[in-house]
Amino acid sequence: MRTGANIEKHRKEPHVSLDQYVRACRIDLAKSLNERRAVYLDSRYWILLREAALDREKRPVDKELLELLRIQVQGGRVFCPISEAVFAELIRQEDLRTRQATAALIDDLSLGVTLAPQDERIGTELAHFLYACRGQRALDPMCCLVWSKLSYVLGLFYPTDTRFGASVELATQKAFFDHMWKLPLGTVVDRLSFAPAPPRHAFSQLTDKLNTGNHQHAHELRSFEQTYAIEVAGAVSLYAKVGVQILEKMFEEETREPSQVDPQRRIEHEQMLQTLIVSGFRKRRLIEQLPTLHVIASCHAAVRWNRGRRFKENDFLDFNHAAAALSYCDAFFTERSLQVLVTKRPLTLDKELGCEVVSDVHEAVELLKSYDE
Repeated sequence: MRTGANIEKHRKEPHVSLDQYVRACRIDLAKSLNERRAVYLDSRYWILLREAALDREKRPVDKELLELLRIQVQGGRVFCPISEAVFAELIRQEDLRTRQATAALIDDLSLGVTLAPQDERIGTELAHFLYACRGQRALDPMCCLVWSKLSYVLGLFYPTDTRFGASVELATQKAFFDHMWKLPLGTVVDRLSFAPAPPRHAFSQLTDKLNTGNHQHAHELRSFEQTYAIEVAGAVSLYAKVGVQILEKMFEEETREPSQVDPQRRIEHEQMLQTLIVSGFRKRRLIEQLPTLHVIASCHAAVRWNRGRRFKENDFLDFNHAAAALSYCDAFFTERSLQVLVTKRPLTLDKELGCEVVSDVHEAVELLKSYDE
C-alpha cells in the first residue's frame, strides 16, 4: 500500500469529509454491480461449494453449481455477496485449511462485496425513509447505500485520536479506508487465525428467554397479524432512538442551529415515531422502505404463531441471512426449513420483496441457467 501517496492525495481534499468519501465509494461500488444479479448463499451453500472446490464433494450437481457460478461471475452476470452472518459462521470453522478455502471461494464469487451489517442497514433505511417523508428528492437509492467490501463486513472502523492535526487525521482515515477497502477476506481470516473461535452457543440465553416468554404469553395471541404487530413494535422500539437522532440531524441541517431537546421530550418523540412506524407496517405501507425490520419481525412472528415451534439457537443467524438476502438480493440459496418459513403462509416474503428462494441444489442450477436465457 502506498500509504504516504494516499495520505498526500487526501490532504489535498480536506473539504471532503470521511462520511462523504465512504458514501461515494459505496455508490461507485453499487454502480459497478448494477448489471449483475445478487445471489445470496447461506453458510450451507458456501460449505457445499467449498467441498466441491476441494474435490471432497462427489455429487455432480454440486460441482455443476460451482462451475456455473464461476462462469456467471466471470461473465458479469451475477455476484454472491455475504453478510455478517456468513462471516460469523465462517470464523467458527475450527479447521484452518477449510476456513481459508471457504474465504478464498468467497473472495472469488462475491467480487469482494458484502452487505453492510444489519444494524447499519436498518439505520440507513430509517434515514432514507425519514428524508423521503420530508420531501427530499435528491436521494440516492437504497440499493446504492447498502453494499460494502469484505474487510468491513462487521462495520466501518478507522483510526481516531491520532494526535495529528485535524486535516492530517482526516487524510489518514481516508487512506486507511482505501487500504481496508481493497483487502481480501482471505487476508482478514489469516490475520484472525490465532484468535479463538467465537462460542457456538452465543444465543443460548436469548433462546431460553424468548421461549419462556412466548410460552407465558401464547394465550394472548389471537391472529398472525396481531403477532406480527407485536414483533414490529418490539423491533422498532430498538431503533426509535436512532430515528429521533436522524430527525434531530435533519432539523440542524435545515435550520443551521443545534437541536436542543430535553431528555423527556426526546422520549416522547421516540414514542411518537414508534407509533407512526408501527402503524405504517400494520397497513403494509413500509415493507419496501424498511425491508430489514419487516423480515426480522415477520420471521419472529411466524415462529411465535406456530405454537408447536420453539426458537432454536441457529434461528437468529438464519433470520439475519433472510433479512440480508430477501431485502437486497435477487436470489437466496438456503436450507429447506428456512425456505419454507419465509415463503409459505403466513409469510410470503419472497413475493413481497421479489427474491427467489431455493433450497434444492438442482433448482439452484436451473435458476442460474435461466439467467442466460
